[in-house]
Amino acid sequence: MKNKYIFFLFISILFNTRALMAQQLQDSIPAELPHLRNHFKMIFSSNLGIQWEQKLNKVSSLGFFGGYSLGRQSDNYTNRALPIITSPDAYIEYRNYFDLLKRIANQRYTRNNSAEFFFGRVESVFAVSGQNTFNLLFIQGLGAQRSVTHYIQAGLQAGLVEHFFYDKPITGGFNYIRLEPMFSIVVSFSFQY
Repeated sequence: MKNKYIFFLFISILFNTRALMAQQLQDSIPAELPHLRNHFKMIFSSNLGIQWEQKLNKVSSLGFFGGYSLGRQSDNYTNRALPIITSPDAYIEYRNYFDLLKRIANQRYTRNNSAEFFFGRVESVFAVSGQNTFNLLFIQGLGAQRSVTHYIQAGLQAGLVEHFFYDKPITGGFNYIRLEPMFSIVVSFSFQY
């Protein structure tokens, strides 16, 4: 049990160090180069809803999401016998597009923030009476997104999910913390071009 926390601490330090190093590169971006854009988009993945991605600087953004999350009826996500339910969901996500400079220098396509990124997310899945419990999730990882058309984007995200603050699960007991891998395929529709 203790080794799991040490491993998570190591991954967290590694992720945060890489994100800070990538953030420092933004000072070297010439003003005339293209950079990130603000986005209002509809997200289709295990999270379904709307997101506003606010540009913080030339390589970083902050996303605000509100909608629904698909998941199992209990905190035991590996139990395939449980029904899949939808729950209200909201998150704030920081993104650092670490390869944006390289893509621009190589004259690659960067429309609608098409690039790889590190992300950190604080997500809250709200309780629905008689169905699930409140979940507070801390997620960090690596992602990539590309524009398929002017308005449609496709992407992948992979990382580590740290579940905190469970209420008493339906099956009884109390889980304070749980670590799980995360892999998500994301399709989004941008409302602006």
